[in-house]
Amino acid sequence: MADVSFTHKPLDNTRQQIRLITINPESSGEIRCQLKNAYLDDDTTPDYRAVSYEWGPPTPMKRVIVNGKPLAVRQNLYKFFEAFRARLFRFRSNGAFEDEIQWLWVDQVCINQAAIKERNHQVKIMSDIYRRASYVYVWLGPSHMETEEAMKILKCGLRSYYEHRTSATAARYISDLDGELILGDEYSAHTVPSSESALESFLTFTYWERVWIVQEIMSARYIRIMCGDTLVSWDELRRFCLSGTRQLHPQTKACVPAQMMWLAEHALSAKTYTYTSLLSTFSRSRCHDPKDKVYGLQGILAPETRTTIDYAKSTEAVFHDAVDQMLEDMLNAKPIQFGQKLDHLDYSAPVEVVLSAAIESLKIEAHSLLNLPFITTLVELGSQMGLDTQKLYAKWTQESDFEELDDQWSSIYASLRVSEVNLNFSVRSKIASLCDLCNKLAFLFRRFLKDLAKPQGQWRLVDRGRELTMWRERPSRDHSPPPWRPNRDKESDTTPLLPSYSKRDQPFYPPFDE
Repeated sequence: MADVSFTHKPLDNTRQQIRLITINPESSGEIRCQLKNAYLDDDTTPDYRAVSYEWGPPTPMKRVIVNGKPLAVRQNLYKFFEAFRARLFRFRSNGAFEDEIQWLWVDQVCINQAAIKERNHQVKIMSDIYRRASYVYVWLGPSHMETEEAMKILKCGLRSYYEHRTSATAARYISDLDGELILGDEYSAHTVPSSESALESFLTFTYWERVWIVQEIMSARYIRIMCGDTLVSWDELRRFCLSGTRQLHPQTKACVPAQMMWLAEHALSAKTYTYTSLLSTFSRSRCHDPKDKVYGLQGILAPETRTTIDYAKSTEAVFHDAVDQMLEDMLNAKPIQFGQKLDHLDYSAPVEVVLSAAIESLKIEAHSLLNLPFITTLVELGSQMGLDTQKLYAKWTQESDFEELDDQWSSIYASLRVSEVNLNFSVRSKIASLCDLCNKLAFLFRRFLKDLAKPQGQWRLVDRGRELTMWRERPSRDHSPPPWRPNRDKESDTTPLLPSYSKRDQPFYPPFDE
């Protein structure tokens, strides 16, 4: 291959400037393209189509000519250029699009991948690029006999597809179908083997496993799925996913990607999501750069929850930012939630009843900090990014013990001992002390998760200038968190108990008591 001599003209990173590419509609020969800079926020920017595709392996590389100079692209993109050029040539030969230039946005060519600052800026506005596009091409790759058949099934439904075939056997088979109305046609679970094989071939395209397609598809206004020269609309795929899949043979149904099903349900909805919900759904999605596990989802997050995109950062630092933002989403609301937990209390009841109910409510709420829905996702995501978060978290949940919190629980527990009936004001004051401590637990837990991205070594928390060891070496039989208990040196086992817990032969252990 000749030396690659094409160089990108710099973009204006102070505005939403992008590059657009058009392909010369020639019947054969080298693929020739024209590339130009354009502004998303400019009314003079031409209509363009964005391409959502899989980069594929780095070799072999193919050569295209951009602005008269050679540029190497990966094979899957080259195949799209070939298919798109053939389509353009055929349409123009028939008199269509004679004067209209078909502009495209393709990240591999339209972004200078070697320029970190440019990548940061372009990824930041990626959702705007796909949202501004007239429509998005989902490129699955070159077609073959089975994928062509699958695309036709998606387009017209199984019955209509077979009604156009001349095989008498197929016609007899259709006459025996008694399925439901799917895609506008009757469809049965007992489809002929060739159709099941064709659908499996379509469903197992590795495109559906990419993390980047979530943002690309969710941001699109209109989507065309392209396999070879065959196109189907997103609505046709959506109807198949939401209705047709339940009629499939179990073996074929097992091939339906979870990511495709989620996108079929949520695409074109214009919603925004949190890191927690997205990472729990797409933590297993694939990407070449592990940082894209975080950056690839930025465009469909609420603006105030997005992190700064910086590919110059280490993988650990990017993960740290994601954890920090997830905790902002979750823990910032905890003080309000603690208060809401106490709204239902009957403060006219005896004080021991009110305190018992309050402690139980707060105990359950605070204990949930160790059972957050995204913990498993964080551990899995961290492991995928080369961080030993699973070992760290397991160790912490088994061996965590905060000496200072022991002291605080001792003090608060002593103040809660029922020796006389107090006024409601006093009850509320004591409950407020519990809320404060629960909020402190939330703060410390936040600090722990933020430290997940730190390098190796003893994991500690720093609070008010003093270092608190996060665990002690002590055996544990399981992975559940140990009960929280007052410091035994400062609180004896003879401390009076709250009446509702009088059957216990040991002190009350809030709030992480099992």
